[in-house]
Amino acid sequence: MMMSDFRGTRLRALDARLIEFVADGRAAAGGDGDDGAALCELAAAIAGSMSRWNQIMPRVRVERSSRFEPALAGSLAIESVFDGLLDGPSLGVLIAAFDLAVSPR
Repeated sequence: MMMSDFRGTRLRALDARLIEFVADGRAAAGGDGDDGAALCELAAAIAGSMSRWNQIMPRVRVERSSRFEPALAGSLAIESVFDGLLDGPSLGVLIAAFDLAVSPR
């Protein structure tokens, strides 16, 4: 029950961000209105990349100060790479979609 509540919270957060995104007019500006779906696809690709990183990290034989956390690494990558590229509502959708993609099912 706990995991479904966690996932439900993530779904509601994504819905709220998508509503904000559409209300801000970004989805309709310049195209087919599929920008939200593209951001969700990008978030899924980032989550998949973090999963692959997680598989490779045990083979990296260097001193590490902590265990690799894919969700944290993805959040930091999004913050550092996309913060200057996306506006507030777009970044909010990307972050919410990533959180949902890495949440337990």
